[in-house]
Formats: sequence, structure tokens, C-alpha cells
Amino acid sequence: MNITEKMTDIQMLHDYEMSASAAVAGYSLFATEAHDDSVRHVFAQMAAASLNSQKKVAEMLKKYGRQP
Repeated sequence: MNITEKMTDIQMLHDYEMSASAAVAGYSLFATEAHDDSVRHVFAQMAAASLNSQKKVAEMLKKYGRQP
């Protein structure tokens, strides 16, 4: 995408949904690698929050007839 091009709302939602999906994967991986239980718990909470956010955006995209 050219810097001067503007993103549509749907494109921004798609971009956010992909970023949230990547965050879920990353935080889940970090949680499995953490040796300290409190750190593991924090990463697990972050993964759950990202998953919740991704789910909401995916539902919004489906509502507008788009595939997440």
C-alpha cells in the first residue's frame, strides 16, 4: 500500500484482526516458555484478552459480510 493511500474502515478492521491473532499466538508462546508462574499467568491473561478482542473484531467483520 502506498503511503498516500487511505485505508478503509474494513481494511483497518482486517489489519487489527490479524494483529490480534498474532498477539494471541505470541503471548501463548511466551506463556509456555516462562518459568515463573506469575509471569506465565500475566502472559496467559494477555493472550486471553487478545483472543477476546480478536473474536469481537472477527464477529464485526462477519456482520459486514467479510471473512476475518
